[in-house]
Amino acid sequence: ESGVDVKVNLTVKDIGQTISSAEKQLIESALEKNTVGLYLDITLSKQLGNEDAVKITETNGAVTITISVPENLRNTDATVTRTYKVIRVHEGKTEILDAVYDAKTGNLAFETDAFSTYALVYTDTAAPTNDQNGDNTRLGLYMCLAITSAACLAVLLLVNKKKYAS
Repeated sequence: ESGVDVKVNLTVKDIGQTISSAEKQLIESALEKNTVGLYLDITLSKQLGNEDAVKITETNGAVTITISVPENLRNTDATVTRTYKVIRVHEGKTEILDAVYDAKTGNLAFETDAFSTYALVYTDTAAPTNDQNGDNTRLGLYMCLAITSAACLAVLLLVNKKKYAS
């Protein structure tokens, strides 16, 4: 309104060494089958002109945040499927947030409307085999072989029938 610059800043900081024991316990109580990979502090702030930056703890709508998953937390085992989620601790309450992982870029995206302490968590499950995921490739191969065998047998029977008929 008065023509000053507005700066909005989002910072994501690894707080694995400095997370409070109270917040760590809250996250651990919400883990379910997940494993903690990383503790983060996500802070949103705004600055009007030369004024001091002001921390924003909540927004009116969801903000999509994309972070790079560290190499040591990326799945490299083809026999395992890794699913990522984010646990948020805000004002003493935990919430599990769904996240979308892009294996090509190594980025994880999630939506939030509160800015405080987060934990990147994951669950590993056995990757489905052909029999588990409904892949019928083998069945198709066997059917193709059976049809080919039946056609060959029919041709042989016709050739033999003509041979003996002459």
